[in-house]
Amino acid sequence: MEFPAGEKIEECLNVNKVSAEELFKSFKESEFSGYIVVTVYGYAGVEEGILLFRNGIIVGSLFTYDTSNQTIEGKEALLRTLNAFKAKYGVLDINSLSKQQVELTITFKDLMKVKEYQLKDLVKMIPKTYSTQYFESGIKESKEKSRYEIMKKMGLLGVDRI
Repeated sequence: MEFPAGEKIEECLNVNKVSAEELFKSFKESEFSGYIVVTVYGYAGVEEGILLFRNGIIVGSLFTYDTSNQTIEGKEALLRTLNAFKAKYGVLDINSLSKQQVELTITFKDLMKVKEYQLKDLVKMIPKTYSTQYFESGIKESKEKSRYEIMKKMGLLGVDRI
């Protein structure tokens, strides 16, 4: 995932020692603009989530499963990234960006946009423990999309209408 480098604030924080709730609260209070990268070893191997912040509020999210080379954007990516905070093994990086860099990023990566949640609502979305459900549902969606893409590429869509 390509993002502006920005200014590195923190690097390789142990994800088990970071409270997502406290981190989001501090970002809200300081009106943080930038992004965090959560890289974990989860059910599917290496998983990476990005949360993009503008003035302390999450405005975008991306999530990738390296083993399947699958990228998810928007709310589904947000849910998976919040889940990643509960993984057994992982690190967290924090990078600040200017407000202009955030706007440019969200403009070019339009599908990553998420609804702006109030802190209390966002905290309710953080799971108690790491769950494999997101990977399992993502793989099903990926297989269905792959079948469609193959059919489309072979020109087999709509043959039942002949």
